[in-house]
Amino acid sequence: MRAELLAGPGRANTDIARAAGAHKVTVGRMRRQLEAEGLIPVRGRARPPAWHATALPLMPEALSSGSCVGHPHADWWTSSEPADRAAALRVCRACPVQAICAIWSLALPVSDTTVWGGLTPGRRRAIRHRLAAKAG
Repeated sequence: MRAELLAGPGRANTDIARAAGAHKVTVGRMRRQLEAEGLIPVRGRARPPAWHATALPLMPEALSSGSCVGHPHADWWTSSEPADRAAALRVCRACPVQAICAIWSLALPVSDTTVWGGLTPGRRRAIRHRLAAKAG
């Protein structure tokens, strides 16, 4: 899918999805990622910078020594593929800063879809819900 977008960024997401055997939403996510990286031109109207470029809580310095930093499969943590996310979770479980990362991730916007500190977005939502119920 990535190769299809790089080869023909002007093609429609549905055409690329059909050729790659993927869903058009997945192609759209990949397109936005490649656009943000500057690898393909932005299609249509210009988009504002991604929320994570401006609104992330300050990342603790300790996270720079995380197992994911410089990992050869850095895309596992943002992938929509269940196998990739499961692999990311396995790496997180053995990470020396997993607990710090997990706690930090609870301050991220609900819209964040990345695996952080061994927590998926759904798991973070459940934790936030339980914390809110205890507080309220």
